[in-house]
Amino acid sequence: MNRLKLVFVDSGVDRSHPVLKNDSFDEIELLHSSNTDEVRQSGHGTAVYGILRSVRNDYDILSIKLNGVENGVSCAELCEVMEYIENNVDAALINLSLGATIFEEKEKLESICNRIANKGTVIVAAFDNGGAISYPAAYKSVIGVTSSSFCQYIDEYEIYEDNIVNIAGKGGVQRLLWNSPTLLFMGGTSFACAHISVIVAGIIKEGYIGIDRVLEELQNRAKRIVKLGKDGKVPQINFHLRRVAIYPFNKEMHALFKYYYLLNFNIVAVYDTKYTARVGANTSYLLKDDNALSLEIRNIDSIAWEEFDTIIIGHSDVMENMIGRPSYSEWLITEAYKHKKNIYAFDEFSYCENSANLFIPKISVENIPCSRKGMLYRISTPVLAVCGTSSKQGKFTLQLELRKRFCEMGYKVGQIGTEPNSLLFGMDYIFPMGYNGTVHLTGEESIQYLNSCLNNLEDRDIILVGSQSGTLNYDVCNLSQYCLLQHAFLLGTQPDASILCINPFDDIEYIERTIKYLESAIESRVLALVLFPMDISDSWKGIYGSRKEISLDKLKTLKSTMVSQIGLPLYCLGDEGDMSQLFNDIFCLLYTSDAADDL
Repeated sequence: MNRLKLVFVDSGVDRSHPVLKNDSFDEIELLHSSNTDEVRQSGHGTAVYGILRSVRNDYDILSIKLNGVENGVSCAELCEVMEYIENNVDAALINLSLGATIFEEKEKLESICNRIANKGTVIVAAFDNGGAISYPAAYKSVIGVTSSSFCQYIDEYEIYEDNIVNIAGKGGVQRLLWNSPTLLFMGGTSFACAHISVIVAGIIKEGYIGIDRVLEELQNRAKRIVKLGKDGKVPQINFHLRRVAIYPFNKEMHALFKYYYLLNFNIVAVYDTKYTARVGANTSYLLKDDNALSLEIRNIDSIAWEEFDTIIIGHSDVMENMIGRPSYSEWLITEAYKHKKNIYAFDEFSYCENSANLFIPKISVENIPCSRKGMLYRISTPVLAVCGTSSKQGKFTLQLELRKRFCEMGYKVGQIGTEPNSLLFGMDYIFPMGYNGTVHLTGEESIQYLNSCLNNLEDRDIILVGSQSGTLNYDVCNLSQYCLLQHAFLLGTQPDASILCINPFDDIEYIERTIKYLESAIESRVLALVLFPMDISDSWKGIYGSRKEISLDKLKTLKSTMVSQIGLPLYCLGDEGDMSQLFNDIFCLLYTSDAADDL
């Protein structure tokens, strides 16, 4: 009877090892590293073989030596090795106590693994020791292995149902064969992977062929099965917007009128209450922008339902409480249901019925990926963040400006928006954590959700993200002062670079602390400052007093101060020349090779 073949890819085996000198196995070397002296000292391959050799009576073992394993392996290298195995080796089992965590050639590698698995070959691969999602371990055609403290013996394992990780084995500190010294105590997912391969080899020997049959049998024999739950769906609008009405005309709606050309629907009407003194006024006039969409604001009491198919209902609680009509939104939603209109509502309402015609941009535990066992993706696409020192300083406006300019240059832009209107602009994902925020996640859950969104955008040229409110707390006297969700957002998005929005009245020391925080909390660099050109007038109203546009003289002084004291360029939001210069500078920093290496 023909013997089965087990192939493992690693750093090679020390044939002179006293335990192994009488073992018979084949070894070939495919890829060569210039760092051969370091490779010779590596015992990783020897340790893995020391575990796998227990099946040598039933299997012919082939060692494929891949120099430089201890320094990491790329998807490109793995593609080359796996293609060789596919075309030249009839293997029943492949052990990969290694992997890559970067997106590079991920789809190509998956395609090769799929083809190998379709032949009946079982691939067992290790996840990263640091906990990152790894390839090929994460593929459905591969048995992905991590380690668990539960597994104290070599034949113990635990199964994870509906999980990107399939199984955990003995990966704790254990005695292993090594090159020098000849024995070493250490642990890691590599060795858990080898132990699982030994178990799988036994199952294949019994006649179970292919990954599905093997996984089924592993589950049947498991002493412990862990159910983590299936991944949640990311919130997306479930209807088409064509002709849209807006209510009310407040801060969160302004961007829809200023950047209406970025929308894939038409705004045909805008409504407000007569108590706001905005009814009858023109939108472009109120925005002081001749380029904004110009519509006359109408009285909501006389709404023309026949003119539109969708109504967007923004934040209205403050205004409705002021006028003593807290039921205004309830009435509007009820009437929208009656007229069979689609509803996009910024706020959550207890009286809203579940309906295919209603969308509320909210994030809850139902939307997070459960099947990760805490593992996160390493993101290779550049991530650029817009952060700020306070609320109401044009952070979302700046994101739209950057989005517009990147798109005009033909770049594929991925974007996670934190405003409730983000999806209306065609942004890919939403994380509405600002005013009346609808994010119902813990910090860890937020990181999982955001990391999963970023991974789905890895095919883009750049990913834009933007925070809400301030980055650092002004005071410690009240929980409302703490920027906890902003911190989770930064940790979840891990931007490579940031732009910091500031106010004319911000203290220099506070700006400097914010920059230091952004550059230390995550591995990032603040590229520039963007000034919101409105100052607070002196009055008894304090911070809630009226605002006025900053003078040219003060702007000139601020630019000089920021450059000399902080060392960063300052740009003025809304100034076309400054916005063009900012984009050009960002582009050069992100996409010129020398500069990109410095980020």
